[in-house]
Amino acid sequence: MKNRMRQGHMLIVYIVKFEDNRIEYYGDGINQAQIEAIHRLHHHSKETPVFFGRHDTLGLLGYILPLQRSLAIFRTTDNVTESCDDMMFAYSFQDDPFDILGMQFTANEAVFIEIRARNDTSDGLIVELLSIQHLEAALTERSHSRALGDPMLPAQPFHYTRRCSFAPKYWCTNASTFAALNANSKVYTYATDRRIPRSVGRETNVQSDAKVECAQLVPYLEESRVVRLASGGWLTVAVTEDGELNIWGQTSVHLPGQVIFFSFHPGRKQGSSKILTYYREIALLREEHNDNDDADEYVKTHQFRLDGHTASVTHVAIGFAHVLVAVEADRGEGEIQRSVYGVGNNEKGALGLGTLLDAKSFMEDFTEIKAFRGMKVNQIVCEGWSSFVVIDILDDSGNSKR
Repeated sequence: MKNRMRQGHMLIVYIVKFEDNRIEYYGDGINQAQIEAIHRLHHHSKETPVFFGRHDTLGLLGYILPLQRSLAIFRTTDNVTESCDDMMFAYSFQDDPFDILGMQFTANEAVFIEIRARNDTSDGLIVELLSIQHLEAALTERSHSRALGDPMLPAQPFHYTRRCSFAPKYWCTNASTFAALNANSKVYTYATDRRIPRSVGRETNVQSDAKVECAQLVPYLEESRVVRLASGGWLTVAVTEDGELNIWGQTSVHLPGQVIFFSFHPGRKQGSSKILTYYREIALLREEHNDNDDADEYVKTHQFRLDGHTASVTHVAIGFAHVLVAVEADRGEGEIQRSVYGVGNNEKGALGLGTLLDAKSFMEDFTEIKAFRGMKVNQIVCEGWSSFVVIDILDDSGNSKR
């Protein structure tokens, strides 16, 4: 599996099987013409598309073909005008001095875009636009200007706000935060919603941060080299090179018409008679900061142990309110034990621990998912209330069969 993406009510799966690459779509988030456009990618492109979309509402919104230097934006019924009833906007930046490498979203309308100047060999810049409709309008205007032979066509593709002062090795977003790794594997965060200060993993000041346009360093991880970064819901996880897990933010639950942030008081009900949910939080994030120890007020660290041995994190993924972590422990003499742990919301069985009928709806502590004991994880993907774990099939020597 090369690319897997869960958005709202749909699922994109890119399958590699017996050297036959196929792209399949499951769900009802896009129309038939858009589905056919996805299926045609298999026949007309040898590269893996970069899909993008909104995790919280609209689902899949399009794809980028970096090698072909083109993108497609899937319009929804809400943003199709009388003057343009086509459900898909296509743009080629083949003749432009820039490349568009990726797009991600937070809970507001803004879109984060990774762009790179054509003559720049480094990774791209991360910029923010007000909405994907603003992006389409800017690219449409640029296309018209080029067609008219405008000699003053600017090198900058559109008006944007730069959100990262460096070219990131890796970046991701969740509902309220943009996070990135710099060349030295340090973590920087930027709050897109300042009502949730814990989501950036560092101290913030509402007045001063309002003037800051770029991501800032997370001080607690300044001396660490981070090799994995994941975001989802209102949580972010950073895994260091020694396999240690660092988590910050808070879990959340989404009810029709409302978003509720879990407080630090398990069992206390919300006062409104319309909301009957209980506030729950991951136990690790409830720990109070003590100035006398090395613990951080925002970033919480967890060390896994498997059969009495220290275990290192190999993979991590975050859904809307749950986290899955794959770990490995060296038991000596070349013997490696492996497993997967989950924490957070399990109301819909996202942790693989059963549903409400036979398991807890919320796991406050990391709990082993014993169905994966001994299995070598190749990939973990969590989106919304769903989880996917890709397992390598091992031979008798413990090597992956390819």
